[in-house]
Amino acid sequence: MCDDKTLRGSIVPTTHGGSAFIAQVTLYSAAIGLAIAQACYATEENHERVELNQLLSELDLGGALI
Repeated sequence: MCDDKTLRGSIVPTTHGGSAFIAQVTLYSAAIGLAIAQACYATEENHERVELNQLLSELDLGGALI
């Protein structure tokens, strides 16, 4: 499982009229009931899919269903 959260107080307006913020993505193992990896990123510089792929690439997931 994965979860993505915005860090409170980190939202700032962008020059394009949107908002940028700091977010955190966390990978959870349902089998052991623990968070197994997490990363923070600035949304103006990256996207949660990029961070999620990076986290997954760092884990030994041989034989795992994702």
